[in-house]
Amino acid sequence: MREIGLDEVINQVKRELLTPNPAAKANDPYPLFMIDKIELEIATRISVSADGSIKFSVIGGAEAGVGVSRSEERSHVVRVSLSPVLTREELVAEVLKDEKVRQMVSVDSQHAFVRHDNSLGGEAE
Repeated sequence: MREIGLDEVINQVKRELLTPNPAAKANDPYPLFMIDKIELEIATRISVSADGSIKFSVIGGAEAGVGVSRSEERSHVVRVSLSPVLTREELVAEVLKDEKVRQMVSVDSQHAFVRHDNSLGGEAE
């Protein structure tokens, strides 16, 4: 198994968020919620070899190996938060410039958040 670096993990997350996925859109066609921040918690391995070189990699699974080398290895959890460059208000203003999108979001939001039946369960207060 090839080791991957932290930068590869972050770039893959960004690619998945930015690449349109028609199947996902078909399953969830209503853009009612925004992603404010993405938090990744990644198990990493930091190895220091006898020659002083440091290797930083993401722990992804089982490994097997044979060989003789002197190195010290420690595991750490790295927390990375990704946030959009634009603020939520800036993004919403841009998205809602399109009148069709504004109308769809308005109607769907009303249906999602103002319920006239008891489909969310619970008892009346």
